[in-house]
Parts: sequence; structure tokens; C-alpha cells
Amino acid sequence: MKNSLKKYLVFAAAVGLAMPVTSVSALELGVFGDVSLTSSNDKADNNHFAIGGLDLYANQQISADTSAFFEAVFENDGDSFVIDVERYQINHKFSAALTLGAGRFHAPLGYWNRNFHHGVLIQDTPSRPAFLDFEDGDAAILPMHSIGLMAMGSLGNGFAYELAVGNSNSYDTSAGLGTDEIRLGNVADLSEDKSVIGRVSYGFSGVPLQLAVFAMRNQLVEHSATGSAGVARGADLAKSTVYGADLHYERGPLDVLAEYYYIDNQDETAGATGDDGTANAFYAQAGYRFKDMWKAVYRYESLSTDNDDTYFKVLGTEDYTAHVAVLRYDVDDSNALMLQVLSKDNDMSKNVTEYTLNWSFLMF
Repeated sequence: MKNSLKKYLVFAAAVGLAMPVTSVSALELGVFGDVSLTSSNDKADNNHFAIGGLDLYANQQISADTSAFFEAVFENDGDSFVIDVERYQINHKFSAALTLGAGRFHAPLGYWNRNFHHGVLIQDTPSRPAFLDFEDGDAAILPMHSIGLMAMGSLGNGFAYELAVGNSNSYDTSAGLGTDEIRLGNVADLSEDKSVIGRVSYGFSGVPLQLAVFAMRNQLVEHSATGSAGVARGADLAKSTVYGADLHYERGPLDVLAEYYYIDNQDETAGATGDDGTANAFYAQAGYRFKDMWKAVYRYESLSTDNDDTYFKVLGTEDYTAHVAVLRYDVDDSNALMLQVLSKDNDMSKNVTEYTLNWSFLMF
């Protein structure tokens, strides 16, 4: 099986190289992976080794102005491997002001989600901010991917934009609230309402600073035919409106990231009792590189929600605050070692401290 896969990848790369360079480029392939050792003061969590997702991506310029990309992650859920197609898209550049894409892509929410994808090596910490967890994660509160269309481009004078229209999301409440994951409609949509997401950024001339604002309108509906309290499949559960801003600064050895999200939720269940609510989420992260191969990173993150908010009750979301400190050593361009100390307080557990040693790498 290994040899067959290797032969296929070599063949695919050879085919890409054989194409006329005037119309296409060679097929770009890569594989991210990581392995970690974790220890915690939580008595319910034993010290353990873990393999991270095996991230396979491919990108090719299939014509002068058109490119195609896909990313699949092999993840272990504790019992067996599952394959998730994370990104799957085609893009055509009409001009500097307009590139149009179709497929499955990262939602243009904030800086982190648009720049740090599924390979741990490309981010400075083993963990993402918890409230930006991918939609199949335990801490997820927003869809981090979208299936639909996205337009993007430069507006000149330092401004750029991204605008996406995609399928709504669903949640299976049949086994109770907080027991499922945010589901994306890869091939269908259970709602006529579509998710709309937009982000506008501004890069300062002569200053290594980028600021951006973003917004999202998203519908959450029932996924199961036998939802909680007899809710029908496709019935509205809640509608979320998200407003936010992000910042990225990088000069010399110092870089700073920060994002803020304001989430306004409307209860749309049958016979809604007005359990609307709002939430505030943010993180701020600073990193400093020294001795070329070493980098120290600190992040503070927080999520605060209204107790009676229907949206967060469906998801089973817990408020939390966390401090994250990381010491990173870049062995070379292909792999890095990171020691992370994460101290977290949430609704259910207080003062949990977790130590993680992570070794991330890139193949090809």
C-alpha cells in the first residue's frame, strides 16, 4: 500500500512537471504531521502520547489564471482513523481586484483561521485558541470552514477583501445538547438561509502592521429527524451574527496577534422563549525570537457567554479563560519542538494545568 501510494504521488508530480510551463505548474505536494506527549494535573487525564492529524495537501496552477487545491487530514478519534477533507477548491484570478473561488475553504474569520491551517508546524503554538477550534472539536463555537463561493482581491491603497457565501450549518440534538459537532453541508443545505462572511483588511505602508474587520451571518438548524423535544430535521435552532476585528504586527524578532469576536445569537426554536444572548471572545498573543532557532510565545484567551443563550446551550459551550506559554525550538525548516504550558479555568473544572511536548514536521 505504501509503495503504491508513493508511486502514485511520484507519477502525479511527473505528470505535472511534464505539462507545458506556459499553462500549468508542477503539482505541489506536502504532508504535515506531529506527535506529542501530554501531562496534566487533571486526575481524569492520564499522561499520554498522541499522534496528531496527518495532513496531506496538494496545489497546482492548472492554467495561467486558475489554480486547484485540496487538503485531507487523517485523524485518530481514539479508536480508528477517519479522513476529513478540510479544503477542496478551485480559484480563478480575473484581476488583482477579483479572484473567484468555489468549493470548501477556510471561513474568512480573523487572522488565525485564514493563515494557520491544519499543520501544527506553521503556527507558533501546538494549540489553537480554544474558541477557534475547528467545527468538529470539543470547544468549537463557530464554523471554521465554508462550502460555497468566495471572492477576494486587492482594493488598492493597502486594502484587501474576502467575501464568502456558503451553506448553513446543522447540529444533531437527538442525543442531547452538547453531544454533537457543528456540521457543514458538503453536498446539501438543510436551510434556505445561507451563511455570509466578509473580511476587509488594511496593511499600513512602511509599517509591518495589518488591521482587519470581519462579520458573519449564520443559521444553525436541526440535523436529526428526531431532534431534541421533537424538533424536525431542518428546523431553525438559532441565528448568529458575528462582528470582529484582528491585528497582526511583525517587526524583527517580535510579532503580535490579537482577535476579538462579538457574537449576537437569536433563539429561533419553535415557540422560542426569547433565550437570545451575546458572547465576547478574544485572544492576544506575542512572540519573540532569539538565538535564531528559539522563540518564546505567550497567549491569553477568553470566552464569556450569556447563561440562557439557546445557541450555546445547543453546543454545550463553557466559558473559560486560559494562559498559554510556549518555548519553541526550530530544529530546521522542516521540523520544530515546542514545549507548551496551558493553564485553564472553565465552568466545570478549575485551575487545570497541562504540559505538552510537541514535535511537528513537514514532509516533501
